[in-house]
Amino acid sequence: MSTSRRRVNAGLVLLGFVFAILAGVVSNWAAPETIVETRWTAAVGGQPSSLFGVPLYAGGPVGAGLTQRPPMGWNGFNRFSRAVTAATVVAEARALVASGMQALGYDYVNLDGGWNLMHRSSS
Repeated sequence: MSTSRRRVNAGLVLLGFVFAILAGVVSNWAAPETIVETRWTAAVGGQPSSLFGVPLYAGGPVGAGLTQRPPMGWNGFNRFSRAVTAATVVAEARALVASGMQALGYDYVNLDGGWNLMHRSSS
């Protein structure tokens, strides 16, 4: 391998390291300041040390807009792809109620798949 090619390869490797370091720094800027809540502490070597920590989000929702469970329901794209019709959506919504799944938290009927097509059928 020529000397100039080695320099190019070394430069690319160095550039990759710099990018990885910067990506880590930027992601840490966006991360929450504290994700672990300390429950008990004890002095170890003259310094306080956490004996037991729990992630703050383990106890429930953190912040506005987060829920304890994900939105649950029926999504036509999973089974029918882009061939979902109005009759299918109504039948599946009724089935959610009749099967008792709505009472368990399955509240959503999602219309997905095909909404972004240039030409769609009227059904």
